[in-house]
Amino acid sequence: MKKSILIMSIGILMTSIALSGCQSSTNKTQNAKDNMLGEKIGTVDSVNSIGQVQQDSITAFQNFKEESEAKLESYQDTITSLKGKIAKEGKIAKVKYEKKLAVIEQKNNDLKQKLEDLKYDGQGKWVTFKTEFNHNMDDLGDALSAFFTSSKK
Repeated sequence: MKKSILIMSIGILMTSIALSGCQSSTNKTQNAKDNMLGEKIGTVDSVNSIGQVQQDSITAFQNFKEESEAKLESYQDTITSLKGKIAKEGKIAKVKYEKKLAVIEQKNNDLKQKLEDLKYDGQGKWVTFKTEFNHNMDDLGDALSAFFTSSKK
Protein backbone atom coordinates (compact mmCIF):
# COMPACT_ATOMS: atom_id res chain seq x y z
CA MET A 1 0.00 0.00 0.00
CA LYS A 2 2.78 2.37 0.89
CA LYS A 3 4.49 1.62 -2.41
CA SER A 4 1.41 2.38 -4.47
CA ILE A 5 0.80 5.69 -2.65
CA LEU A 6 4.45 6.62 -3.13
CA ILE A 7 4.36 5.74 -6.84
CA MET A 8 1.08 7.61 -7.32
CA SER A 9 2.48 10.69 -5.48
CA ILE A 10 5.61 10.70 -7.62
CA GLY A 11 3.49 10.36 -10.77
CA ILE A 12 1.23 13.28 -9.77
CA LEU A 13 4.24 15.37 -8.87
CA MET A 14 5.95 14.70 -12.23
CA THR A 15 2.77 15.42 -14.16
CA SER A 16 2.20 18.69 -12.36
CA ILE A 17 5.81 19.74 -12.96
CA ALA A 18 5.52 18.89 -16.66
CA LEU A 19 2.24 20.77 -17.04
CA SER A 20 3.39 23.84 -15.14
CA GLY A 21 6.53 24.11 -17.28
CA CYS A 22 4.60 24.18 -20.53
CA GLN A 23 3.41 27.41 -22.05
CA SER A 24 0.96 27.84 -24.82
CA SER A 25 2.30 29.24 -28.08
CA THR A 26 0.27 32.42 -27.46
CA ASN A 27 2.03 32.98 -24.15
CA LYS A 28 5.43 32.33 -25.73
CA THR A 29 4.69 34.83 -28.51
CA GLN A 30 3.48 37.45 -26.05
CA ASN A 31 6.52 36.99 -23.84
CA ALA A 32 8.82 37.35 -26.85
CA LYS A 33 7.03 40.57 -27.89
CA ASP A 34 7.31 41.95 -24.35
CA ASN A 35 11.04 41.17 -24.30
CA MET A 36 11.57 42.87 -27.67
CA LEU A 37 9.61 45.93 -26.56
CA GLY A 38 11.71 46.16 -23.42
CA GLU A 39 14.89 45.94 -25.47
CA LYS A 40 13.65 48.66 -27.84
CA ILE A 41 12.82 50.97 -24.95
CA GLY A 42 16.26 50.31 -23.47
CA THR A 43 17.86 51.06 -26.84
CA VAL A 44 15.93 54.32 -27.21
CA ASP A 45 16.97 55.35 -23.70
CA SER A 46 20.60 54.54 -24.53
CA VAL A 47 20.45 56.55 -27.76
CA ASN A 48 18.88 59.49 -25.91
CA SER A 49 21.57 59.25 -23.25
CA ILE A 50 24.35 59.16 -25.85
CA GLY A 51 22.76 62.10 -27.65
CA GLN A 52 22.69 64.13 -24.44
CA VAL A 53 26.31 63.30 -23.65
CA GLN A 54 27.34 64.35 -27.15
CA GLN A 55 25.34 67.59 -26.90
CA ASP A 56 26.95 68.35 -23.53
CA SER A 57 30.37 67.71 -25.06
CA ILE A 58 29.64 70.05 -27.99
CA THR A 59 28.46 72.76 -25.59
CA ALA A 60 31.60 72.36 -23.46
CA PHE A 61 33.69 72.56 -26.66
CA GLN A 62 32.01 75.80 -27.72
CA ASN A 63 32.42 77.31 -24.24
CA PHE A 64 36.08 76.34 -24.18
CA LYS A 65 36.63 77.91 -27.58
CA GLU A 66 34.93 81.19 -26.58
CA GLU A 67 36.80 81.42 -23.27
CA SER A 68 40.11 80.70 -24.96
CA GLU A 69 39.50 83.35 -27.62
CA ALA A 70 38.76 85.90 -24.90
CA LYS A 71 41.91 84.93 -23.01
CA LEU A 72 44.03 85.23 -26.16
CA GLU A 73 42.58 88.69 -26.82
CA SER A 74 43.48 89.70 -23.28
CA TYR A 75 47.02 88.43 -23.89
CA GLN A 76 47.17 90.51 -27.08
CA ASP A 77 46.14 93.58 -25.08
CA THR A 78 48.92 92.84 -22.59
CA ILE A 79 51.41 92.49 -25.44
CA THR A 80 50.31 95.87 -26.82
CA SER A 81 50.72 97.40 -23.38
CA LEU A 82 54.18 95.90 -23.04
CA LYS A 83 55.17 97.38 -26.41
CA GLY A 84 54.32 100.81 -25.03
CA LYS A 85 56.45 100.20 -21.95
CA ILE A 86 59.35 98.90 -24.06
CA ALA A 87 59.31 102.09 -26.13
CA LYS A 88 60.31 104.00 -22.98
CA GLU A 89 63.34 101.79 -22.29
CA GLY A 90 66.95 102.46 -23.25
CA LYS A 91 68.40 101.29 -26.56
CA ILE A 92 70.05 98.07 -25.36
CA ALA A 93 67.15 97.02 -23.14
CA LYS A 94 64.68 97.96 -25.84
CA VAL A 95 66.26 95.58 -28.39
CA LYS A 96 66.39 92.78 -25.84
CA TYR A 97 62.75 93.29 -24.80
CA GLU A 98 61.52 93.58 -28.38
CA LYS A 99 63.09 90.24 -29.31
CA LYS A 100 61.62 88.56 -26.26
CA LEU A 101 58.20 90.11 -26.88
CA ALA A 102 58.29 89.08 -30.55
CA VAL A 103 58.66 85.44 -29.48
CA ILE A 104 55.75 85.77 -27.04
CA GLU A 105 53.60 87.48 -29.65
CA GLN A 106 54.32 84.71 -32.15
CA LYS A 107 53.24 82.10 -29.59
CA ASN A 108 50.03 84.05 -29.03
CA ASN A 109 49.37 84.18 -32.78
CA ASP A 110 50.11 80.47 -33.14
CA LEU A 111 47.62 79.64 -30.39
CA LYS A 112 45.00 81.87 -32.05
CA GLN A 113 45.53 80.01 -35.33
CA LYS A 114 45.27 76.60 -33.64
CA LEU A 115 42.03 77.69 -32.02
CA GLU A 116 40.62 78.96 -35.32
CA ASP A 117 41.51 75.69 -37.03
CA LEU A 118 39.96 73.60 -34.26
CA LYS A 119 36.90 71.59 -35.30
CA TYR A 120 34.78 69.31 -33.15
CA ASP A 121 35.75 65.75 -34.11
CA GLY A 122 34.43 63.96 -31.08
CA GLN A 123 34.95 64.35 -27.40
CA GLY A 124 38.19 62.40 -27.12
CA LYS A 125 40.10 64.44 -29.69
CA TRP A 126 39.11 67.86 -28.42
CA VAL A 127 39.70 66.94 -24.77
CA THR A 128 43.26 65.96 -25.70
CA PHE A 129 43.63 69.23 -27.60
CA LYS A 130 42.19 71.15 -24.65
CA THR A 131 44.76 69.74 -22.23
CA GLU A 132 47.69 70.64 -24.46
CA PHE A 133 46.22 74.02 -25.40
CA ASN A 134 45.59 74.99 -21.76
CA HIS A 135 49.17 74.06 -20.90
CA ASN A 136 50.45 76.30 -23.71
CA MET A 137 48.11 79.11 -22.64
CA ASP A 138 49.37 78.87 -19.05
CA ASP A 139 52.97 79.03 -20.27
CA LEU A 140 52.14 82.11 -22.34
CA GLY A 141 50.39 83.78 -19.42
CA ASP A 142 53.36 83.06 -17.15
CA ALA A 143 55.76 84.52 -19.72
CA LEU A 144 53.67 87.68 -19.98
CA SER A 145 53.30 88.17 -16.25
CA ALA A 146 57.03 87.67 -15.68
CA PHE A 147 58.13 89.67 -18.73
CA PHE A 148 60.02 92.49 -17.00
CA THR A 149 60.93 90.60 -13.83
CA SER A 150 62.79 87.80 -15.58
CA SER A 151 64.46 90.17 -18.02
CA LYS A 152 66.03 92.36 -15.34
CA LYS A 153 67.94 89.49 -13.71
